[in-house]
Amino acid sequence: MNEIPIIPPPTPPTPAPQRRVRWGMILFDLIVGLILVLVVGIFVVLPRPSVQKYIAEQAIKWVAKKTETTIKVESVHVDIFNQIWLKNIYIEDWDCDTLLYARQLKLDIDRLALFDKVIEIEGLSLDSAYINIRRPKGEFFNFEYLLNQFKNPIAAAAKPEVSVPTTSNDTSKTTLDWRFSLDYVQLNNSHIRFKDQENTQVVARNKKLLVEIENFDLKNKQLSFSNILLDKGKFDMQLYSSNEKKDPPKDINEPIALTPADWDIKAQKLQIKDTDIRIKTSPTAVAKKGLINFSNLGIQQINLQFSQVHLHDNTIEGKSTELSLQEQSGFVLQRLTGDVLVSNKRISVQDIYLQTPHTRLSNSLTFKMKSLRNFSDFLHRVKLEVGLQKGSYLVLNDIAYFVPNFLKSPILAHNKNKTIHISGKSSNAIDKLKGKDLEVRGGGTALAGNLSLIGLPDVPSTNIDVFAHLCPRNSRHSSTTAKPTYFCTQIGANQFQR
Repeated sequence: MNEIPIIPPPTPPTPAPQRRVRWGMILFDLIVGLILVLVVGIFVVLPRPSVQKYIAEQAIKWVAKKTETTIKVESVHVDIFNQIWLKNIYIEDWDCDTLLYARQLKLDIDRLALFDKVIEIEGLSLDSAYINIRRPKGEFFNFEYLLNQFKNPIAAAAKPEVSVPTTSNDTSKTTLDWRFSLDYVQLNNSHIRFKDQENTQVVARNKKLLVEIENFDLKNKQLSFSNILLDKGKFDMQLYSSNEKKDPPKDINEPIALTPADWDIKAQKLQIKDTDIRIKTSPTAVAKKGLINFSNLGIQQINLQFSQVHLHDNTIEGKSTELSLQEQSGFVLQRLTGDVLVSNKRISVQDIYLQTPHTRLSNSLTFKMKSLRNFSDFLHRVKLEVGLQKGSYLVLNDIAYFVPNFLKSPILAHNKNKTIHISGKSSNAIDKLKGKDLEVRGGGTALAGNLSLIGLPDVPSTNIDVFAHLCPRNSRHSSTTAKPTYFCTQIGANQFQR
């Protein structure tokens, strides 16, 4: 008898282990929880002064070690990387002298990516800051030694023993490996000292300096500002030539540096309020009453407003200028408006309105020279191109502030405060002055025509060449209806005094 085989029933599938799934969920929840705890911990712990102080101390130690200098900070406050406040910050240069001290430093941060070497700062504010920038002979500026430590490759730590240029055509060893941006800088109650070797020294103090930056392109040397505001500044500048002690007769035609070399700098708006500036270009120059000494300028109460300022190629341009000031000689400029251009070859003001207590001039004014240094010999080396509209007038005393010995002649000294109404055009240097289409009226006498004066300000020796309509004192005829007169003569002071 055949046996029937018994087939076992199929084995049911084995269910997935619940323990493994459960542990996976627990691990995921634990990671999420740790992240939440870490984030909450950052927001809870980081604002604590003790934690911030520890983090700041570590960062300061790193920077101090990197720059090989001394850095001290009394306290730090961090607002979750939006803002950083440092109180009583002190930084030394490599000569153990103060490079920077500030009662408070505040940073508004846009982006801080240290691993990517990116620092984007919205603004930097310094309160009661002392900044000391100097360059001894044959060395770098003191701050350059510190910045060099962040360059790639790292700059040599040793100081140069011979003169080292601050710029070089080979940038492969000096290109900064970090990307940095800054939108504004504000200094309140600051004190800045700048000394370049032995011949240039600038001391600057201000109540408020605000610089709002639009673009800073270090590679292409381009810098643009939306606004610059200086309030209650005081500047003391000593700009001596490097060879003055050995060779006092400095070349009077040598150009003066007006702008940083190769840089293109623009500002939409520039405001200077209630500021004093003293500029001394010779250690022996003294201030004089009644005469502006361009080697020792002392200008007070400067109020200046520019629109569309442009600094380039040793030239300064400004639109819609408005200026008022006083000079230590006694000269007062109540108002000057117009479009200004300043270079070593030319100073011009177009659409000018110039006002002093006794003078009103309008239309255009241009000074031409080989260098701004020519102003030290204004009488002979600076050429004028003046266009004056009707209604302009002046007094001789205002001219005397710019021309030495202008009032030496008794006739000019006697009439220095007499008002002279004048319109027309004039050109050339004061000692070879020419006038065209002039209308001059003063002391009851009017003259209209062309005029040449050679020899001023020495009136007794001045040659006068005139072709004009002349109306003597108390004449009822206008200068335009009087008979034209031509004469060429040498006039002595006694002829005017009769």
